[in-house]
Amino acid sequence: MKDETQTRRNFLRSSLTAAGGAVAVTLTASCGVQAAEALSTDDPTAKALQYTEDASKVDKAKAPTFKDGSNCGNCALYMKAQAANKHAPCGAFGNKMVAEQGWCLAWVQAPS
Repeated sequence: MKDETQTRRNFLRSSLTAAGGAVAVTLTASCGVQAAEALSTDDPTAKALQYTEDASKVDKAKAPTFKDGSNCGNCALYMKAQAANKHAPCGAFGNKMVAEQGWCLAWVQAPS
């Protein structure tokens, strides 16, 4: 009876499985399937667009376009379908994660 653990066929099968796994990992990384980065309020774009993580603290004198009740959660640029822990990617910030209750100058009413 043959020792099945050392046959050429088993070796090739194992090698192909490992190679397939390596290709899958490489494709995943190159396609940008990664955890999204959180937007920092110190980010230059965040500063330029006056991003804040709490829309209730917006200084209306410095942000005349702010409308009461507006926040990232009701903005067209906020990707609700990808939300997790009250944060989701935002198109204005290169898909970095922003707070649902945040706000910035790029806010535009999401269609209802």
